[in-house]
Amino acid sequence: PGTILRKLTMQHFTWPAVMTMTLYELLNRLVEDKRNCNDWRGVWHDVCWMLKCKMKRTPGYDKPRALPYDVLFELEITTEGKQQLYTLKANFGFDDDGKPCLTFMFPNED
Repeated sequence: PGTILRKLTMQHFTWPAVMTMTLYELLNRLVEDKRNCNDWRGVWHDVCWMLKCKMKRTPGYDKPRALPYDVLFELEITTEGKQQLYTLKANFGFDDDGKPCLTFMFPNED
């Protein structure tokens, strides 16, 4: 799903994005469980969209900020036939080469 996610991320944000393995495993279970009728494109769009909505509801979201900074947001996910609300974290920071990068993860991850 790498190329699809990269292109979709760039429709929402100007930075490239990555996710932690823990988040990937959750989202992959969501996509693999055919009861949910989801694909990577739809799930990743939901993740990016909910972050974008949270940012727009945050006063001063459009003002420059010093990096790195985190944004917590919520996403409702249906897995194994049950809906559950997850809190996710987006870190606006840097990749290993020092370039801007958006990292999606759970709040307890770095």
